[in-house]
Amino acid sequence: MRYRGKKTSSVRSTVTNVACIVFAVIMAALPFANAAAQEVGITQVDTSRLLTRQEVSLYVDVSDEFGAPIEGLTIDQFRIRESSDDGLTFAETRLTGFTARAAEVDGITFYLVVDNSGSMYRTIDGRRTDDTDEMRISFVRDAIRTFLRSVDGPRDAVGLAEFNTRYTLHSEPTRDTELLERTLDQITYPAPGDEYTELHAAIIRTAEKITAEIESDDASRSDVPGRRAIILLSDGEDFPFIRGERRPHPEYGERIFTADESIEALRHAGVSLYVIRFGDEKDQSVDRITAESGGRVYDAGDGGELTDVYLDIRERVLREYRITYRATMSPAERRILEIELTRDGRSVTGRRTYFAGTLLGLPGSTPTIYLLIALALALVLWYVVSRLRFANSANTANLEVLAGGATKVFPITGQKTVIGSSNDDDLTITGAPNLSSGHATIVHDEKRQEYTVVSDAPFKINNRRVEKGHKLSPGDVINVDGTLIVFDEPVDPKPKRPKQ
Repeated sequence: MRYRGKKTSSVRSTVTNVACIVFAVIMAALPFANAAAQEVGITQVDTSRLLTRQEVSLYVDVSDEFGAPIEGLTIDQFRIRESSDDGLTFAETRLTGFTARAAEVDGITFYLVVDNSGSMYRTIDGRRTDDTDEMRISFVRDAIRTFLRSVDGPRDAVGLAEFNTRYTLHSEPTRDTELLERTLDQITYPAPGDEYTELHAAIIRTAEKITAEIESDDASRSDVPGRRAIILLSDGEDFPFIRGERRPHPEYGERIFTADESIEALRHAGVSLYVIRFGDEKDQSVDRITAESGGRVYDAGDGGELTDVYLDIRERVLREYRITYRATMSPAERRILEIELTRDGRSVTGRRTYFAGTLLGLPGSTPTIYLLIALALALVLWYVVSRLRFANSANTANLEVLAGGATKVFPITGQKTVIGSSNDDDLTITGAPNLSSGHATIVHDEKRQEYTVVSDAPFKINNRRVEKGHKLSPGDVINVDGTLIVFDEPVDPKPKRPKQ
């Protein structure tokens, strides 16, 4: 609308006054808007000390209204609450540790997962090309090489995998970044039938790999495992082989991996996922997946932006805080965390689900007060037996089963003692849904006076994952699908008399 003559001056004056008022209101409200726009997120949950110290460590990302990390915060600005009933009620926890820029101390392990589907060999705008320098995969290689040269922490490591129809691990996490740069050249055009984009499968495979690493029996690992982060790059949407070919996948059969399964796998691993979308087609499901894991989604339109994104992720992880708290005594396996940050007079919260693991295999129908008593007694008993080499007054080795706060002793009298769910097993355990008949066997070598536990299924000894077999020592705690069994043997066992 236009005004003419004398009205022009009046209108201009009115517009100027309104603009000044609006500007003043915006400036007055800006501090409150800034405080409200800040975000706090839990990027990693470390439960490695939950059983031994009842502690959980969190890596926490705090950002301002522009998405930039906020530094200089203190422990008294945070509160952490835990829920074991899907968020209906939360219990306050006690904070026991706080470290700024924790990843610089703990180290970071990055898991780089690269889309190597057929479309990665097109130009950025989706055109077919024979010019290698114009292909998306070439920009990805260049960006990753720059990223690798920035990884200079003494405890940092990087792993590399590609995905298309299949999932291929090219390198376990290593500090040899020069080797990884050469390994990038192993990512080549996919074979016929391998051009599809199994994006959700790649997320799940990587998360499961991390879970296996965390649970592995690796004595060289530090008490603080360090920060782990998955960086997945893709130029398109999840497009499974079975949908394109109308026949079962060569490895996955008729299974189609979903976004919900990806979220669950990341929850079990306790790590965050960062997704870089590099292309015209963008998978929308990754927004929810990354948000649930405490990660982020980035969009890159060219090689320069792609390089900046990789570097930004690393810098963001370096600026995180590590907060340790005393966990609640709830027996629930699935728990919800709520973290609250108070800054500039305003509070903001974030939530994350994690899995604590079934510590004692107690039935869910048991009243809460009895569960807590049983849990406390069993934890105290486990703490004692796992640290003491006690003298056994009996003449034979035995297994002490901790169940419901009580201890049941079973002597080992034969060369083989079978543990399982069947009544035919020597030691029958009930109430463990994943336990099978003949789940594990204690083998006695009379000549060497040694006892070894063997199983085709993975199990835990002293809270460490074990594959196949493990030589037992007095005080070893065997975790069989949530049931704790303590091995003991006499200090001076009496030799058996030969049969007459």
